[in-house]
Amino acid sequence: MAPSVKRILKGVRAFFWFLHAFTWCVLHGVKYRKGVYIGRHVTKQRRVKLILSPYSRIAFDTILWGDGTIKLGERSSIGSCSRIFASKNGGVEIGDYTMTASHFYIIDCDHGIAAGEYIMKQPMTQAKVKIGSDVWFGYKCTVLKGVTIGDGAVCGACSLVTKSVPENAVVGGVPAKIIKYRQ
Repeated sequence: MAPSVKRILKGVRAFFWFLHAFTWCVLHGVKYRKGVYIGRHVTKQRRVKLILSPYSRIAFDTILWGDGTIKLGERSSIGSCSRIFASKNGGVEIGDYTMTASHFYIIDCDHGIAAGEYIMKQPMTQAKVKIGSDVWFGYKCTVLKGVTIGDGAVCGACSLVTKSVPENAVVGGVPAKIIKYRQ
């Protein structure tokens, strides 16, 4: 195929991805920002307030639900098949240049578990999840309520992050523990 035809096809493909992202944002009540990418089959519950920054990306089959706010920083990306839950009194904030692998999971609340009463009747506890800039999450990483992750941190594959992570720390395991610091 001639280079000019490849260039034209690339431009057509880019236009259709822009059209898809723009239309998705309009249909879901989200302000479109320059360079935003929304993959196929991304689901957003109506009550969730999603704030996108320029060039942020949400890959295919991701679900955003709850009744709180999810903020995605500039050039940050959420991997495919990920799940983010934001409650009204909590919320999720992700900094700039942060990346997640697929099957990433964040939840900013949990149920009470006191004995003597049904768990589903107990009050929920909610706390904001704040993720800094330049953070990397490996495959199937889970982040629980109230966690703050510092800039430059790395969370290994299949990690369960239950406590805050300092800047430039590399954590892994269940529950996640500090392995080392980035040099």
